[in-house]
Amino acid sequence: TKQWYQRRVRVLICGFCFIWVPIAKCFVHSMFDGHFHKTHMNLETMVSNNYVTAAVLISFGAFYGMVSPTQIIIISIIEPFLMIVNEHLVFEELHVQDAGGSMVTHMFGAYFGVAVVFALGVKNKHIPEKHRITTYWSDMGAMVGCIVLWMFWPSFNAALLYNDVTIQQRVITNTYLAI
Repeated sequence: TKQWYQRRVRVLICGFCFIWVPIAKCFVHSMFDGHFHKTHMNLETMVSNNYVTAAVLISFGAFYGMVSPTQIIIISIIEPFLMIVNEHLVFEELHVQDAGGSMVTHMFGAYFGVAVVFALGVKNKHIPEKHRITTYWSDMGAMVGCIVLWMFWPSFNAALLYNDVTIQQRVITNTYLAI
């Protein structure tokens, strides 16, 4: 059915982005540094790759259902490049600290998704009424997504702070209290 097709596409995009992001990082970092670097796979780079993949999935919330599978793949190729450029500018040029990825990951993903909708010229009046209402499956998907986020959000926020256990515990505690 259509619900299972959408889930398969999201899983496919997650896998594709996780493999594509290190390659995109090589190109972007060579653009800023002037020469290519080897890609090192360790905990920090894998978590960073997950942040970029999360930005792609966040942007899907704005345009999913309004684009074709081909457009989704094209967006999944282009968006990581722009996200990595944004990440470089924020972290390297502006020297901003963003432990949980709220600025770099979530804001970029949200604004990129909205920009795609504006670029495609999608208007609310062009979307059929049956696509603007929730169903049992969309509500169940939202509930499962909330539960998964609730369980894994503290580790997501503290993942890159593994050098200092005290700060990592503080971030996990503050995240649980905020939830």
